[in-house]
Amino acid sequence: MKTILCLGGLLVLASAVPAQQDRPATVIKTETRVVQVDAVVTDKNGNPVSDLAAKDFHVWDDNKEQTIQSFSLETHTGKGAAPAYTVLLFNNPMLDSPSETRVREAAARFVAANAGPGDLMAIAEYGNSLVVTQNFTPDAQRLQQVVSGAQLAGSMTDAIGVPGSTSTGSANGGFVFGVSNVGDISSREAQRRFLLAVASLAGSLSNVPGRKTMVLFSAGMPLDSTVTGAMTSAVNVCNRSNVSVYPLETTGLVSASAPAVIDKGAARSGTRGQSAYNTDPTPTSSTTDQILHGLAKGTGGYVNQNTNDLSGMMAKVLKEESGYYLLGYTPPESPDGSCHALRVKVDRGADLRARGSYCNTKATDLLAGKPIERDLENRVTGDKAGNLAASMQLPFFYSEPGVARLNVAIDISSDTLKFEKVKGKLHGEANVLGIAYTSDGAAAARFSDTVHFDFASQKELDAFHAHPLHYEKQLSIAPGKYTFKVVFSAGAESFGKMEAPLQIDPYDGKEFMVSGLALSKEMHPASELGTAVDEELLEGRTPLVFHGLRVVPSGTNRFQKTDPVAIYLEIYDPLAATPQPPALQIMLSVLDKKTGEQKLTGAAKIDATGVAGNRSVPYGLRLKLDSLSSAWYTAEVKVLDAAGKTMTRTADFEVR
Repeated sequence: MKTILCLGGLLVLASAVPAQQDRPATVIKTETRVVQVDAVVTDKNGNPVSDLAAKDFHVWDDNKEQTIQSFSLETHTGKGAAPAYTVLLFNNPMLDSPSETRVREAAARFVAANAGPGDLMAIAEYGNSLVVTQNFTPDAQRLQQVVSGAQLAGSMTDAIGVPGSTSTGSANGGFVFGVSNVGDISSREAQRRFLLAVASLAGSLSNVPGRKTMVLFSAGMPLDSTVTGAMTSAVNVCNRSNVSVYPLETTGLVSASAPAVIDKGAARSGTRGQSAYNTDPTPTSSTTDQILHGLAKGTGGYVNQNTNDLSGMMAKVLKEESGYYLLGYTPPESPDGSCHALRVKVDRGADLRARGSYCNTKATDLLAGKPIERDLENRVTGDKAGNLAASMQLPFFYSEPGVARLNVAIDISSDTLKFEKVKGKLHGEANVLGIAYTSDGAAAARFSDTVHFDFASQKELDAFHAHPLHYEKQLSIAPGKYTFKVVFSAGAESFGKMEAPLQIDPYDGKEFMVSGLALSKEMHPASELGTAVDEELLEGRTPLVFHGLRVVPSGTNRFQKTDPVAIYLEIYDPLAATPQPPALQIMLSVLDKKTGEQKLTGAAKIDATGVAGNRSVPYGLRLKLDSLSSAWYTAEVKVLDAAGKTMTRTADFEVR
């Protein structure tokens, strides 16, 4: 198995937030060594308690009490106060038609009464994929229109998460489509996709200042034991971005015995790959709302249930933004990306809620301002060719209208990296810089990083050298035409250099569109990834998942006949949100690159059930290369919708 390094990316939702005065950082930054925890304290009537002092609080980091070094009461009132940020997230597959009408009417009344300069609000819709329909705005009228008009609800059968398909391949068995019968996908896949969407939305809020509130409208959702890792990841990303989740259980009065507020005082423990909250979410009268309670309990929110007063519940949530305490301390040393359990206690008799974990994060442009970055920039723009072997692929997908998600995948010849003995271990490192240049030479997007390797023995190092080093980065970038350049250095004069054209079509969210094509020869069951998916989400990456498989984009387009090659793509169709969503058709042709002769063909259909509510439809195609001779080929994928719109994408590859 080749080494996989999953590295972080940029965030997009925050780009619409107006500039504010400087605020204390709310996410741990490794270079500043500060953790800040927000704590909501209320009296027995649910009113904020605003007369506490630092001496009234205690904070434990992995069960070790810490010294509180900074303390403040954060409010959104008074001159110069920063606004509160609230996101309304509608889990549409879990809203039946009567519930959706009632919920949206209540939400419209809520935004009309509360949105303004001091309370900025945004709206997001989940219908098997996540769509931000309105970024943060004080415009109550605009928010009302979006809340009332975004009717994306689907039935429970639409929420399974993977489109159904039937396919026919060429006579010689040249390829096999990833067959995905909707009825064969269990509810755990729907749970995983929803939790990934929550994590994605929370991750996009990391640059928004202060404590953020996510109000989740959903019926109760169970938690399959195989999806606990995705739940942990979602909670960790919410906590990294300082987002508290307040689910509103939309089925109304379900039981008089179910608790409405979750006790945040219980001890927790957690590290990367383990739950930072109790993995058996708060027991209630039913097991069908475990996901709602798990998200709330882990992030410092609470579940609103057992009432039909939706407007009152939302007002109660917003009230908590009127005043919360911000506690700061210096954490113990820990590796980048590690997650740690938090516990907060207040001495006075009051209800307290605080997030249950924090995670170290790595900066996207890690080398910014350092001499090594200037050296790498000189190599990127210089004429000297690199002397280390590597290859690069640049598949892209769309995050939202006007924003593309660029997956930078690089395969580096690992035997070119230099190692030396350091503290008894064989240590090596590589510095990496990537820049997307516009036609006038301006840098549209960039990343930089240092990758460290440590091996206990020569045997471990030899095993590392036996396979290419796989490096991944994910960036947000506007559609356009670029030249993408990457340089990596292994010390002294050893460096590699790559350059590739990059063209991303404009996308406004109203037109039929298809992503770029990601070639892959490595796939894993998503349910088995656990820690790896947690790392990706914490670092801002969106994993490529289809039919329960996580697809690893390849850094090379050269394959052996025996390689299990697949193509991953995403389809974006605005008609999916209409009352009668269309079916989609996919056609694949493999052409000889030199002669244009067609070698393999096939077709598939994604039925309307699989498309319904999906603003983004993932799809996977598996190529069988054993019938192809050694040569260069072009994979041509054509997607058609019922309205007659057609989009074709191509990818060249070599069979050796």
